[in-house]
Amino acid sequence: MAAFALVALASCEIETSDNGDFDGFWHLERVDTLATGGTTDLSKKRVFWGVQYKLISVRDVDVDKQHGYYLRFTQTSDKIVTHTPYTGTRTRATTAATTPSTTRRYWLRTA
Repeated sequence: MAAFALVALASCEIETSDNGDFDGFWHLERVDTLATGGTTDLSKKRVFWGVQYKLISVRDVDVDKQHGYYLRFTQTSDKIVTHTPYTGTRTRATTAATTPSTTRRYWLRTA
């Protein structure tokens, strides 16, 4: 039994997130556009981001309660770059052939 436990533990690779406080479930309340200095108030809308490790889940509950997008991302000290958008459900995701207008409603600009 001890040998099985040792093999089971040796075969697992534990990955940790370096996202700090960014990991979690977020209600998008405001978007600041740095290029123009503009601000958009989203506090009355139900746009949510869930961040875990290298994946962001975005959903606009008022548009579609069951679906949204999943995006891979990289993070630097001053920005988040999203890429590889997927659409679908939690149990079945397919690569999305999205256009910028599709992900724009979630306040995303993909690389």
